[in-house]
Amino acid sequence: MPAREAALQMLYALDLDGGRQSAREVEHWYQQAHPLPPAVAARARALVAAVEAQRSEIERRIEKHAIGWRLERMSVVDRCVLKLATAEILLAPEAPRAAIQAAMKLAQKFSQPEAVAFIQGLLEAIARELASQTEAAPHAG
Repeated sequence: MPAREAALQMLYALDLDGGRQSAREVEHWYQQAHPLPPAVAARARALVAAVEAQRSEIERRIEKHAIGWRLERMSVVDRCVLKLATAEILLAPEAPRAAIQAAMKLAQKFSQPEAVAFIQGLLEAIARELASQTEAAPHAG
């Protein structure tokens, strides 16, 4: 969880910064303020990179399932938790439960109580959609 928390905080800083700094610059700042063990720093960096690399796909999926909500209307924390977990689900669509559970813990710690169910429902919808797409895809044989 320390890597996910660090990644969440870096994504939060990137979101608030509005693109003026790179993920690398934010990570450097974060490491100065909150030194992390090398393995935790590497995992956090990989998570942030996954979000950055698939940003448009992640945002499209979140907005598709967030009926009545645009990303800009969500709290920064909720938006970042959703992006982080969606990136993890995209990386391992066959096993979304760990990403969803971790996202719920992050939401419980950093967001409002009512946000937890919203985040859980949205991530479960994204995971279901990915699972149905994976099942529908032809298998190489």
